Amino acid sequence: MLKYIESANPYELIDYLIEAYPVSDRPFFAPWIVVPNREFQEWIDREIAKKVGSSPNFNFVFPIEFIWKLYRLIEPDLPKKLPTDLHALSFKIFELLANNEQVKSLFGEFQDHSHRFALAVQLADVFDQYINVRPHMLFEWENSVSDSDFGIDSVSDASIHSVTQTNVNSIKSSNAQNPDVSDGKKPKKLIGSSKRLEGYIQLQKELWQSLNSVIDREGNLKWSRIQIYKNWLKQLKNPDIEEKLPADIFFVGERDWNRLLVESVELISRYTNVHVVNYPELENDISPKTEKDFHRIASEPKQIGFSFGAEQNFISHLAEKWKENGMFSPYLHALRRNSKASQTADIVPKDHWFKLSKILSKTGSIHACHSIKREVEVLKDDLLHFLNTSEAIDLSEIGILVPDVEAYSPIIKQVFAQEPNLPVYLHDGQERPLQDSFLSLLDLAYNDCKMSDLMDALTDPNIMERYGFDESELGMIRDWIVSDNIHFGLVNSHKYSLSTALTSWWRGYFVEHRNFTHQPEIAPSKRVKNSDQLSTLSKLQILYDDMLELVFSPETERLNTEWLAILREHFVRIFKESAGSNPRGYNWVIHWFEQLSEELTYASSSISYEVFMGWFRNVLVQKQDHSSSFGTGVLVSSYIPNRLLPFSYTAMLGLNEREFPGNPQRPVFDLIHQQPLVGERQRKKDTSRLFIERLALTKSQYFLSYIGRDTHTNSEKNPSPLITQLRYLHKGAESTQKEQTTSLESSNKAALTFQEHRLHAFAKPYFSHKEGKNSFNKEHYQQCCSLYGHAESSKHTFFVDTTLVLNDSSTAITNTPGSESGGQSKIDLDDLIRFYTHPTRFYLETTLHVQDSYAPLVVQDYESYTVEGLVKYEVKLSIWEALEDGVGCKECYEYLRSIKVIPPHSTYYTVFEELFDQLQQFYSQVKESIQGLELRSLTINTYTHSLEGQLPLLSSGEFKEYRLGRLQAKHKVGFFVKHLLKAATGSQEGSDYFYIDKKNSALHLAPIGAEVAQQHLEQLIQWYVNAMQSKESLMFFPESSLSYVEALHKKEDELYALGKAMSVWKQKNKSYGYPGEGEDLWNTISWVDENPLATQAFHDNSHTFWANWMDIVTKKVLEG
Repeated sequence: MLKYIESANPYELIDYLIEAYPVSDRPFFAPWIVVPNREFQEWIDREIAKKVGSSPNFNFVFPIEFIWKLYRLIEPDLPKKLPTDLHALSFKIFELLANNEQVKSLFGEFQDHSHRFALAVQLADVFDQYINVRPHMLFEWENSVSDSDFGIDSVSDASIHSVTQTNVNSIKSSNAQNPDVSDGKKPKKLIGSSKRLEGYIQLQKELWQSLNSVIDREGNLKWSRIQIYKNWLKQLKNPDIEEKLPADIFFVGERDWNRLLVESVELISRYTNVHVVNYPELENDISPKTEKDFHRIASEPKQIGFSFGAEQNFISHLAEKWKENGMFSPYLHALRRNSKASQTADIVPKDHWFKLSKILSKTGSIHACHSIKREVEVLKDDLLHFLNTSEAIDLSEIGILVPDVEAYSPIIKQVFAQEPNLPVYLHDGQERPLQDSFLSLLDLAYNDCKMSDLMDALTDPNIMERYGFDESELGMIRDWIVSDNIHFGLVNSHKYSLSTALTSWWRGYFVEHRNFTHQPEIAPSKRVKNSDQLSTLSKLQILYDDMLELVFSPETERLNTEWLAILREHFVRIFKESAGSNPRGYNWVIHWFEQLSEELTYASSSISYEVFMGWFRNVLVQKQDHSSSFGTGVLVSSYIPNRLLPFSYTAMLGLNEREFPGNPQRPVFDLIHQQPLVGERQRKKDTSRLFIERLALTKSQYFLSYIGRDTHTNSEKNPSPLITQLRYLHKGAESTQKEQTTSLESSNKAALTFQEHRLHAFAKPYFSHKEGKNSFNKEHYQQCCSLYGHAESSKHTFFVDTTLVLNDSSTAITNTPGSESGGQSKIDLDDLIRFYTHPTRFYLETTLHVQDSYAPLVVQDYESYTVEGLVKYEVKLSIWEALEDGVGCKECYEYLRSIKVIPPHSTYYTVFEELFDQLQQFYSQVKESIQGLELRSLTINTYTHSLEGQLPLLSSGEFKEYRLGRLQAKHKVGFFVKHLLKAATGSQEGSDYFYIDKKNSALHLAPIGAEVAQQHLEQLIQWYVNAMQSKESLMFFPESSLSYVEALHKKEDELYALGKAMSVWKQKNKSYGYPGEGEDLWNTISWVDENPLATQAFHDNSHTFWANWMDIVTKKVLEG
């Protein structure tokens, strides 16, 4: 008997299961419960345990294995792996495609075996889909039925449902069905010519027949999945099968019903009780009648996701589209219609969750953010507000759904771990699978070990554990690689290879390095000097040796089964030790190898390592099963696993235009994509249904977010069309509500809100009453107070320490740079200079702990043909050292080339020679002036602080500095502060700063009185100490401020001076390639919404710092 039970409340489905689940007198034939996935299974277990005190020992089955488990009861000898499984098909088709003239006419000549294998994999994937979704089409191909109907005449013998579909010949007609529309009403011209499409169909038909012939010759045809399906349907018509079936079968929550499953269920229901327990379809119960052509309003979004007629009622049309997206498979409708009235039961829900009006009445919010991190930060604050204003809620009733767990999980862990802490449970992507780690090593060996890939692999927790690396050692290795210019190479021992580097590092530990002396072909490196570094080198050598074992020639041919056995041996060799700490992951991979080996025995094929690796790489990345999807804390998963679970609070992140629902790429010859039949799954429609179901299954509140702004340009990005549609439905519902009520109060409160967020979480509006919901993050609150001074106290202070609030007269931030307890506070000269060199950066780094995301040591995969930036300055320092030692140009060049500081190419020598000559001239000009310089410690004391630092001084007390490049304002800042320190200690000598420019020059500062210098330094020290109390203190920018002061000194015109400063602050001519001072990372973060140069603070600070500068500075060109 077939019972169809439907309820719009998931908890009532649980009640039905508790009531209807029978106690079987045949333990081995206990009732089965068929559920869509493991997550839904565990939710059912948990909910039943809550209601009855314990969970029955249910026999859960997944739809994909339902038929196979039943068939094994009929055919116990059925192998675990079959000749028509996906990977076996790939290799069989690969062999059949060789010298196939029809293939050549459709796809052209294959360039190599890789291209032929790529097509074989695509065809195997398409055939695999046909087997699962359209087995009846393959039945007809095997029987050579021509011009047959691809559709379904009936669901089964008892069905009264009939659907007519396009047949093979009708592809010539303009009535070919639209793959994006399942009702067959909208015609669509198929891709490519009719003749080519006929060719694709004919090729696949003949190829399938050839596959069957090959499998038949091998004696395995009975184990073809299509033959099994045929036999299965025949067996179901035999009454003797009743004794082998479970007493009762429950289908709970299954949404995707294909023809084969429905036929099987209907036939099985003749012998045993089948309960189909399901959610209903979405009910469209909103009907706006007066809003015509709503899409014409000015606020229309840029994209909706579909088109509609100009005279249609837009909201009604949109509501109907949502209803269509929430509809069941026609096969399921047919199954229900085939049930007798007495056999069909409906639970009348107390609370109908699947009404469109119910969805639109729920509290929801849409958030446009700049990045994944901002999505997560905004989510956490919203979730804390929900928890703070709701009754006690179990955190397991909160679900966060993301498009990519690997991308989101580390950010969610980090943000949710900050105070106030919220525990999260990520049941997917919690640990990197061992097979991914193994694949990283295989790819390193195959791709000649690029250094960027090596560093990525070294951060893999499995590889770190296997070889014993820690974080500090990874930084050390990165330093070695960058400093010694290692780029790529595992086997080939060229200058930039890892093999050469290892030899160099080993030699460097045992052989003393001497500068500017003849070096062997592999020169000893200076990187490895102590036992700790030697230990790191030893670990790296072991990893290198293991990777060397994984190197095979791409052209080498072996049987695919042999290649698989070889890689299995290497996996065991490398990761066997990991079995102790991760036995589940290790055993899973071993089991996976065994299953794959069993499958490939059906399709043994000689293949090159290059082709095999291309295939192996794709199949190895399959995700292993994880343990329970429920744990302690907020549940985080990808979109699919928890789609059917009810949550009190649901968050869906990453709802971006191109990613949700997305546009799946399928081969042009895929008939399911080209000619979808009624009832077949379609990715876009399925994703739309997922979105609607998630909103329907949310009990209290939902949160939706997407990347709405570009992080760098702040340009707008579109959300998923489904978000746009939801906003329109809400507008329509609100408009209807206003028309139907005279009470403004009842229609005032919008259930759906939209908010565009700031780039940074410490922006002031997040801690203001005006913004509505305030942030609960202590650190962000403190940063806001520090950066913006006064911040309004939050209305929601449950999670916030109110002692952090700043008032108008004082600050809660009392830790000043360099402060110590008791006596005078010591300030280091370098810290003082670093502050004035870039106050904003100093503040963000030291107080807010904001770090530059660009690593100072960037690993390069290829050798450079030029020397630029910091590397060029390093070359200059080496040349300067050579000049001091009396080493000539050619000798210096050969030495630097041998230790890989400069490119080895002879074309670079001309550039190097010019650089050497330039520095030699500069050396001869300043040599006498800087001879005898020694570092001396100087200290001055104020009432509250002491300033200490070291300056290079001559015996006469003169202060001299030099720079092997241009002199910028930031260098002048340090030079000026040091000159003031020297003068404040009583020195009456001037100071000189030599530098290289178009004409080598020197900047001279005249002597200044000790009292004047002392007063100036006291001002700068006081400014520095109090800088964290107001943002005005940070409005000093060396380049812009100096331009302003110099222009004002030249021409006493405030507007002229400010214009000069602005030309430095923002670079007008972008073709120069250099950003303005206000366009660097730090100033962009702090001053993006304002112009600090227009403030009085900028003017005052410029005068305060550069006071006396214009009176004592002179510039002269060096002679000689």
